[in-house]
Amino acid sequence: MVIMRVHADRKSMLEIEFEGEEGTGLGPTLEFYSLIGLELQRKSLAIWTCEDEVEYGPDKSNQDDSEMTVSQELTIVPGQLFADDDEKDEESDVEIAAEFSVSNVKSTDEGNSSDVEKVDRVWNKDKGLFPAPYPCDMEIKKVEDIFFFMGALFGKVLQDNRKIDLPISTHLLRLLVSLNAPVDPKPSMASVENWLLAELESQDLLELLKETTSDHVSKFIEQLQDLANQKAEILANEDIAEEEKRNLMEKLQYQHGDTSMPLEDLDVTFTYSASSNVYGFSETELIPEGADTVLSMHNVELYIRAYSEFVFCHGIKRQMCQLLSGFSTVCDVSRVAGVLSAEELKLMLCGEQRLEWTRDDVINHCQPKLGFTRESRGFQFFASVLASLDQRERKQFLQFATGCSSLPAGGLAALHPPLTVVRKVDTADSDRGAYPSVNTCVHYLKLPDYSTEEIMKQRLISAFSQRGFHLN
Repeated sequence: MVIMRVHADRKSMLEIEFEGEEGTGLGPTLEFYSLIGLELQRKSLAIWTCEDEVEYGPDKSNQDDSEMTVSQELTIVPGQLFADDDEKDEESDVEIAAEFSVSNVKSTDEGNSSDVEKVDRVWNKDKGLFPAPYPCDMEIKKVEDIFFFMGALFGKVLQDNRKIDLPISTHLLRLLVSLNAPVDPKPSMASVENWLLAELESQDLLELLKETTSDHVSKFIEQLQDLANQKAEILANEDIAEEEKRNLMEKLQYQHGDTSMPLEDLDVTFTYSASSNVYGFSETELIPEGADTVLSMHNVELYIRAYSEFVFCHGIKRQMCQLLSGFSTVCDVSRVAGVLSAEELKLMLCGEQRLEWTRDDVINHCQPKLGFTRESRGFQFFASVLASLDQRERKQFLQFATGCSSLPAGGLAALHPPLTVVRKVDTADSDRGAYPSVNTCVHYLKLPDYSTEEIMKQRLISAFSQRGFHLN
């Protein structure tokens, strides 16, 4: 985290060099941002909403490639990036960056699903990364420091026109671009709280819960809201006597499968239970004496409000304050607040997350040179191979060839410089032991002229499954 503190307020472009690696320039810098994106998805950091349940769910066959990130194919070994600051010396930017080296990431075998399931990362199949709420009286300095770092990182990504492959929640980005966002470089906690509450009031709560929380939580609150709406209709009906209203309200019951029961029988109190052991607390009260207050039809509206305000305001206000402060050290918040939409900011920060291209796109937007033309057998094989890759493989290929696993807005046509494919002629027999290599700084792919499309695909996949710069 020291690197962003040192470099955040500088207007010069940040360039990274890894200790013990041959590559320099744009390629390693993009690799640095990619590795940061992987590191920030670690579950053990305890900064994102997550659960301790099985990450892939019972039906792995239903996994959606569109939500995959490269982190699903990597095992993250806890490195030095988020170690305590007092363990680091004030060194140069390059030396500090080198502490988070490529050796902290190791690839897993494609077919070894058990290794993939043990990855220390947050699994968000249908949702983006959203801050985990913490009790207001709990010390979370390390979490706050990471959010400050992340704010400065976002600012630097925008300033230097880089990309970070991070599946951020749309609502988190919606908060950053809101006109209610404090523009003070060091916002007060009161202004942050007012900002978050104003945004909560302006959003559809049920849709917000579906975007950011687990399905069983959002469905539970949805059922409570339905009961609250039925209660409101009964109370607003002036044609019904008070005693009949009470009788009708007593008949309102929570439906769980084929079973109906009064809310009191659920034995739910006004507390928030932590969804994972990584947070360091088991539960916290949503209101004073919340542990002794049982959910009922009489207080169901209060429960919904207290829960939502904790999850979207009080439990995350310190993290959001630090995120804004970090961002402000690099960029003026007013340059994005009210100017960009959440979707536009996501494109600028993360690029195209869903990688769409056809064989014709590859032929039209990649440049064959030095031994290849668009009509060459090898280049035609290459176009067919790239079109046949799935989402995971496409991300891996982009990481290998460009140093970044996402594309800029506009896709392959907007890649700058465009991907250049040249014939690699340093081996006598291309089919024997010859592998593609790259110069990521200029998006330069050196491709042997393989005799078949099958051999090319196998060698290309083997090449982009490697980490580091030894195939550059």
